[in-house]
Amino acid sequence: RDRLVWVGDMHPEVRAIQAVFGEDDSVQKSLDFIRKETPLPQWMNNMASYSMWYVIIVYDWFLYTGKKTILEEQRDYLAGVLDLLSKHIDDNGKDTVVEGRFLDWPSVGKDNVVDAGVQALHILATKSLQNIFTVLEDEKRVEQCKCDLQKLSDFAQKKVDYEASKQAGALLVLAGQKDAKEVNERLLKQGNAKGMSTFMGYYILSAMALAGDYEGCLSCIREYWGGMLKLGATTFWEDFDVEWLKNASRIDELPEDGKIDVHATYGGYCYIGHRHSLCHGWAAGVTPWLSEYVLGVQILEAGCKVVKIEPHLGDLEWAKGTYPTPYGEIVVSHKKQEDGTIDTKVEAPKEITIVNI
Repeated sequence: RDRLVWVGDMHPEVRAIQAVFGEDDSVQKSLDFIRKETPLPQWMNNMASYSMWYVIIVYDWFLYTGKKTILEEQRDYLAGVLDLLSKHIDDNGKDTVVEGRFLDWPSVGKDNVVDAGVQALHILATKSLQNIFTVLEDEKRVEQCKCDLQKLSDFAQKKVDYEASKQAGALLVLAGQKDAKEVNERLLKQGNAKGMSTFMGYYILSAMALAGDYEGCLSCIREYWGGMLKLGATTFWEDFDVEWLKNASRIDELPEDGKIDVHATYGGYCYIGHRHSLCHGWAAGVTPWLSEYVLGVQILEAGCKVVKIEPHLGDLEWAKGTYPTPYGEIVVSHKKQEDGTIDTKVEAPKEITIVNI
């Protein structure tokens, strides 16, 4: 529908690019473009939450590429974003941004969900900024981040309800504010893929993984992303609900009489009917999740210089794949043995230190 650089959308997209293609110029060009198009104190895409996603992406991209210049070249801009975010924390530690409190489409109009999710995003963004200014050796900014985090965390832990939605619950887990196992038992695993969201799918799966529920994650993947495939998808969609599977025609066939035309029927807001994109990058989060949690590739040091391999096969018998790094591909294969242990084989460039769990 458009050719804008939507920054929030970029986070799962960039994760997917890292896992599949490696360092690609489109990422840095997009980040540079949206920064230049958004002079402070504006919010990126007119959404405060997207400026939060921006700093999260910048740190993650630095961690992947190892290029400190990515941070040095925009030191002043990142400091400006931090100051802007700091101004939007009240005395109780509540995030107070008004403009663009967007989480994802299924959360629109649900203020309690958005409030919980944006509070978690603010914490995640501030943690990324703290990491950035630690790398840049700016102790004053590091202390500012620590102060903000203390206030934001105090409010999140005492006043924020995570049971409003899987999206908000997952982000609070990833922000370190709620216990992963408790949230998974009470919320995330309930109904399997019901309440899953295309944009937030990566974060819901990641929170479930922190709870150790890998079989639950794989079950959700089969039902949710697998559900799109069952309807004829060759790319993942802007929005999807497993309820849409009921009495649905495949999208690659003419609609059958008595069945629902999914593309024409479902969708809301700016994507009603055939404006609903059936090829949307923010739904790509399942791809990096499989690399990070099933193959178990976790970057421990900037530039992928140290990588941990910690597989979680769940109910799978085996898994194999590659993960691109600045030094070349890591090749990984896992096979479950009769006693339940996993036989792992890893080939990696000599510049990379592999840490096996």
